[in-house]
Amino acid sequence: MGVYRRNGCWCIDYYVGPKRLREKIGNSKNMAEEALKMRLAKVTLGTHPAPADATATFAELHRRYSEWARDHHKEVELEEYMLKRLDRWFGATRLDRITPWHIEQMKTAMRKDGLSGPRVNRYLARLSKMFSLAIKWGLVERNPVKGVEKYRENPGRLRYLTHEEVARLLLACRPDLRDAVTVAVCTGLRKSEQFGLTWSDLDLEHRLIFIRDSKSGKARQVPMSDRVLATFARMKEERTDEVVFPSAQSMMRTAWEKTRPRAGLTGVSHVRWHDLRHTFASHMIMAGVGIPKLQQLLGHATIQMTMRYAHLAPEVMADTVTRIDSLVTGQLAAQSVTNRSLDVFPLVASGQKSK
Repeated sequence: MGVYRRNGCWCIDYYVGPKRLREKIGNSKNMAEEALKMRLAKVTLGTHPAPADATATFAELHRRYSEWARDHHKEVELEEYMLKRLDRWFGATRLDRITPWHIEQMKTAMRKDGLSGPRVNRYLARLSKMFSLAIKWGLVERNPVKGVEKYRENPGRLRYLTHEEVARLLLACRPDLRDAVTVAVCTGLRKSEQFGLTWSDLDLEHRLIFIRDSKSGKARQVPMSDRVLATFARMKEERTDEVVFPSAQSMMRTAWEKTRPRAGLTGVSHVRWHDLRHTFASHMIMAGVGIPKLQQLLGHATIQMTMRYAHLAPEVMADTVTRIDSLVTGQLAAQSVTNRSLDVFPLVASGQKSK
């Protein structure tokens, strides 16, 4: 901040809030110094007009972010739901006037409204993303969410069904729901992936499911088991819809809600649809499938997401490490070690020389 000369012209450099301004004044250094004093006096008194792009409000950022999210995110309805809640806090507030303290107040209020710590963290993440884009778009120069402490999060809920529970669930299902549950348990597909399938996404001849638009943004192939192949083959003969699960929305709203109590999977044993994906992953691990392979099947972006299932295979891990024993026992058996060669160890250890 100050007075400087560029290309023979004297200029001034100063801030209005977070916005840095530079102006050309003329050929006189004194004139530039006087102009700077006048500008700084107005800034101090709050009478200096704010730069056009520094007056953007959170409502304006909401509008721009919504347009951006429609092209980059899948769950637009969830985005808008969260943005409306953030609007209640910051709607008409200028972006450059939103401080970390305002965000701390929002955190506290959300907790009082009954939101969990992890849920509040999702709002903080959304708000931080919005400010990062606002900086990129030239609406503001800082991200007030940075440095705001998030709530501690425990590892996510990991509920998977036992063989007996899967059997109870399938017996309690009506036919179309039984097909959907079978595919979920035997493929580990996300709900959005499964219920978004069309018949063109299935290659029954080569037993492959093509996930073209996954959560991670990467396409992948999921192989079909015998049970899944038989289920899809029968469904294709019985139905003419282009979508594989055309009644998914009503099925989840009614049949799924009624089936869980009949199967004894409510209350303490409460099961969500996503737990069917956990069931697939957990039983794959317990059957000896490796973490890297499971990562591919589940479509996880990072292996850390898959590692949450690693603790379910202690027997597999124990069996793996015992294989190292053969390295020692095999060598000892092959060498036919003599008594003399074995006796050398205590002699050397005691500092005596062998004869």
